Amino acid sequence: MAAVGTWLSLVEHSVRDAGVVGSNPSVPTRFFSETDYFTIPSNSNGILNAESFEVAIMSRIQRAVLSVTDKSGIQELAKELHDMGIEIISTGGTARVIREADIPVKDVSDLTGFPEMMDGRVKTLHPKVHGGILAIRDNATHAAQMKEHDIPEIDMVVVNLYAFEKTVAKQDVTLAEAIENIDIGGPTLLRSSAKNFRYVTVVVDPEDYSLVLDEMKNNGGTTTLATRFKLARKVFATTSGYDAAITEYLNKIDPETDDYFK
Repeated sequence: MAAVGTWLSLVEHSVRDAGVVGSNPSVPTRFFSETDYFTIPSNSNGILNAESFEVAIMSRIQRAVLSVTDKSGIQELAKELHDMGIEIISTGGTARVIREADIPVKDVSDLTGFPEMMDGRVKTLHPKVHGGILAIRDNATHAAQMKEHDIPEIDMVVVNLYAFEKTVAKQDVTLAEAIENIDIGGPTLLRSSAKNFRYVTVVVDPEDYSLVLDEMKNNGGTTTLATRFKLARKVFATTSGYDAAITEYLNKIDPETDDYFK
């Protein structure tokens, strides 16, 4: 049976220096940022047991990027995240929908210092976004670079993609219309987050919102590594299928006859 866990937040203190696990030399001395949390199992009497130190470091989700084409459930998700004290960063129509529910949201342009531009083609392709996603949290060099360039950690990414398949299924759709519905920023956000699932929770399917929220509520504001892995695996399946759909459509285009090439 899993031991009862006690949540502790250590700010610039090591496990031993905080005086919570005694002086057992088998307990690693490690420094944590203010966002780092861990669980020390306790025995049936609630006494912290250093010898059974068994749970990996967990980082409470503090900042989330939400940018979705399918807006179903996004207001409810945003409210739950806000109620947990999580800062929400968003783009375009997603930010508008969240604001309509009176939920505070930060525009991605306020994070990057650049406006959304080129008819929305460029929104999230920026080091302050992808650096915050891809940074290895316990890598001192990464941490120093984030501090130097004022890059905040992004702990959660919720993205679903432009409806390319629906677009090209329309009668008389043009190649130009299809091209404008090839998502660039979305897959990039998803792949960055999925690659760094060790630290980042990535959600591509609205059906997973309740799963993630329930787990956060039961785990001190974070998700388990196993869940993050499963969500990342779903991301790569989704982006693979998305690219396959684009390839299938483009393979049907004949540059000798299509109006786009005239």
